Amino acid sequence: DSSSWNIDTFTVVDKKGVKMIFGKYAATVDGYQRAAGAAESRAGTYALKRVEDTLGNSVDFTYTDVTNDAGLRYGEYVLARIDYTGSPALARVTFAYNFNPVGGVVDRLDRNVTYQAGRAFAHSRRLDAINVEYNSGGGFNRVGYYTLGYDYAPNHGRLRLTSVKPYLYDPAVASFKDFRATTFQWSDSSVA
Repeated sequence: DSSSWNIDTFTVVDKKGVKMIFGKYAATVDGYQRAAGAAESRAGTYALKRVEDTLGNSVDFTYTDVTNDAGLRYGEYVLARIDYTGSPALARVTFAYNFNPVGGVVDRLDRNVTYQAGRAFAHSRRLDAINVEYNSGGGFNRVGYYTLGYDYAPNHGRLRLTSVKPYLYDPAVASFKDFRATTFQWSDSSVA
């Protein structure tokens, strides 16, 4: 029956023997990404879940299925974490979305929905911070982070990245030191 077929996972191996696993992996299902709606059961996207080299090193990717306060799915997945080399991981990178330190979660003003084969996929999350953490054996310690700044384009109202500011931990003073931000300039000329 061709209407009920579905692939849960697949693996790609490159010429050097590096293995890339997409979709469901082990007990995780976040790489098997479905469109919006509770009735959706087939994948719209098979996200990269794991990369393994021939020496046993690995990188694992974790995604968040974005839902609203009532638990309804948006069909939107965001990268939540990247774990490096093994279980438990030696290092990881985590991602923070739509965060406002004063008032909690904030939504994008330019939220939109795209469609793939008639299925809805939302785009509502804004990446605000990237955290870099190292596992010292007693748990993860943050060794650096980056904050991202944005504005909205005046001509079409779309969100655009304006800055990335790094903060690195300085053990000599036991605090984070901020560094100069990388900034981006955008042209606001009208489209003819």
